[in-house]
Amino acid sequence: MNLKFPTYLIPSLLFTAGLASCYPVDDDAVDDYDLAATVYNKEYYSESAGVNKYQDFTNFYITDTITHVINEGEADDISRKYDSYIINLVATNMKHAGYSQVFSIDSTELYMTIAYTKTSFETLHYYFSGGGYYYPWASYGNYTTTYETGTLLISMVETARIDSTNPELPVIWSGAVNGVIEDSKANNQERLAKNINQCFIQSPYLNKTSN
Repeated sequence: MNLKFPTYLIPSLLFTAGLASCYPVDDDAVDDYDLAATVYNKEYYSESAGVNKYQDFTNFYITDTITHVINEGEADDISRKYDSYIINLVATNMKHAGYSQVFSIDSTELYMTIAYTKTSFETLHYYFSGGGYYYPWASYGNYTTTYETGTLLISMVETARIDSTNPELPVIWSGAVNGVIEDSKANNQERLAKNINQCFIQSPYLNKTSN
């Protein structure tokens, strides 16, 4: 089965990445600004109507490659250091929720895709020091800081609704993780785990074991 990444989700992915443009970046506390957000299909879950179609699914297949979303013509310089860890962590969360993992895409009910993008930001800072605005020995100037944010998008696709004539996949749930990229930080893997897990924690309707 030949599947395309759900391109209609890319604007949402980039918008989530853009949320980080207002981050007051502090090298010692970048994880304080990590975000985990989820979106579900209201046709599949409504607490007030007592509807939860997610409970009807029993298995899932997960991609073995994370899609990198980059601008046309740009080189793909996104690291794949954590790819296997991320894929395994998403699979573990699905299994903990009560779904069986299958290894043939042709026999699965749910197809899990994962995409990643990063965005660079440059912030201009102004400073003033000295005796005051009206004293000649006062000094002022500006400097810039540059940082990158990464956004990971996890999408759940219902394979029975895939239309080979339509490049847009029928995504029925998505989880997005966004945060400042700090390659030098030793806790990057811990941050990934915390926020990917949070996507599933805040989506209890996916959990078959608690129903």
